[in-house]
This record gives sequence, structure tokens and C-alpha cells, in this order.
Amino acid sequence: MTDAQLTYEGPEQLHANQLFHAILSVTPGIDLTTGASVAIGVKHVSDFGEPQIDLPDAENYIVIETPSQESEWQLRTRPVDSFSSKFGDWTRHPWNQGIHLDLISGSVGSQETVMIYLGGPKESGPGYRCQSFVEHPFRFRLGLDLEGSGSWQTVPVLDSPGVPIIGARPVQIKCIVSDSTGQSTDTLARIKPEDCYGNVAGEAAGDVTLLLDDTAPLARVTLEPERASEIRVTLPRDNKWHYITATSDDGTFYTRSNPIGPSPVQNHSLYFGDIHIMSGHCCGTGNASETYTYAREAAGLDFAAVTSID
Repeated sequence: MTDAQLTYEGPEQLHANQLFHAILSVTPGIDLTTGASVAIGVKHVSDFGEPQIDLPDAENYIVIETPSQESEWQLRTRPVDSFSSKFGDWTRHPWNQGIHLDLISGSVGSQETVMIYLGGPKESGPGYRCQSFVEHPFRFRLGLDLEGSGSWQTVPVLDSPGVPIIGARPVQIKCIVSDSTGQSTDTLARIKPEDCYGNVAGEAAGDVTLLLDDTAPLARVTLEPERASEIRVTLPRDNKWHYITATSDDGTFYTRSNPIGPSPVQNHSLYFGDIHIMSGHCCGTGNASETYTYAREAAGLDFAAVTSID
């Protein structure tokens, strides 16, 4: 389906769970006749808004415009079981959410353009709800089912338009100490500013002070937007349990790290990680490099592994 095109016109960047207005334009590259279907797919892991055409003053309202007034589209609502073979959704997996339109009368020429207004015409309503988690970029993928049979032709992922989604404003911070039962006194502490959805916050959280056991000053750290900060600190390695406190000057943010102390298993250290992470190579989001960077820098894991099930 090399001649089909999908373009996006809207904000250059979105914050998690933001309401927005945008236009998706579909040029099919092949004549569409009654019975054909067009899908603007998003991944099934996304909580991207459910489209609706009945309530202009409500979220996720869409308007469909075609060059021919005789063309009529019907919005197909997603079945309860999104993987149901009844509608052929498996052939779009994992892109089986989004906007699914059936051409119920008329036709669209190969070089004509179908315009889909997300949120309706600009300023006409609250807007369309984007997903609540970070992705660089969040992509819209075009699919065509020429006969309505469930056999989809799709545009390659890298040819699909996208928009970066970053975190919302910070509401809390987290502090993670790696190798928490190790022997080295020189240890990495990571401070993650979080929004209310668990993302790395997209706005700056300011300066925080690190204290050992709530009293002994360790360091000052500036929390910048879209990244977790890390700093090397010197910690006691004795037979006692310790922790790091991170707090902002005005008390807005306060957190305690994971415990730091002796291993419960003599001559062994405890390590924490995740060996079943889904990336965009299968059902998840992001590439492997982004996944490992998040695991190391934001989650503070000691080990991680990307697992594909496709």
C-alpha cells in the first residue's frame, strides 16, 4: 500500500492525557467503493480516547469530511473483546484500536482526501484525549480494507505520522538506590520526578536536597523536565539499615528511598529488575534502547530484559 498516505496536522508535542485538536488526512492511493473500511490504528496497549460522532460538546468527538457529499461514513465501535475475529481485528494486531470507519455509501477517489477532525473543528469542543503515558513518538497507522472482509493493508510503521507525548506536571518524586545491599560506599542515587500517571514529569520539579537518614546532608540535585537525575553519593556500609530522603525546599516534594543495608544472604547481594518488558518491537511501546534507558535511569533497576511474544 505504498501509494496510501496519512498526515497529521496538530500540536507538535502533547502532554500525557492532554485534550487536543488535530486533523488526520487520508489519501487512499486507490479508489474506495461502498463496503471499504479505513482504520487509523493505534496500539492496543494505548488508552487513546474512544472516538464518538454523537456529542459535539463531549470529549473524543470526531468530524469526517470527504470531497464528495454523496459519500457516507459509519464509525464502527470497538467490540467488547477487542481481539474478536468477528471483525478481523487480529489482522491488525497490535494496532487494533483507534478510529475505524466503514464507507456505507458513495466512493472516494484514489487521490481524494478524507479529513478526520479529532475533537471536532478547532475550538468547537473540549478536544480529543491522548494517551496517559509517554511515547516518542506516538504514531497513527493507516489501514485499508478494500472489501470490508477483514483483510487489512497497512502503511509501514516508520512511514506513519506521529507526535511526541511527554509527561504532565510533577506531583511527586521517587528516590532509588542501586545495588542496595552491595559493599561499595560509592553508590548511585536516582531521583525521578513523576506526574500523576507514573511518567517522568514533562515539567521541571526544581531543586531537592538529599539527606542520609533524614539528617546528614548528602547532595543537592536539580530535577529537569523529561528526565530522572542521578548522582553519586557516599553511604555507610555497616550492619545497620539506612535510607536517603529527598525533599524540596518548600516541602512540596518528599520521598524516602528503598532501604540500604546488609544482605540477608551472607556473601551475596540482592538485585532488583524486570525480565519481561514489552517494547514497540511487539505489543508495547518504545524501542529497546529507550526501554533499557528507562529501566536504568528512571526505574533504577539493577537488570532488565526486553521480551517479545510476537
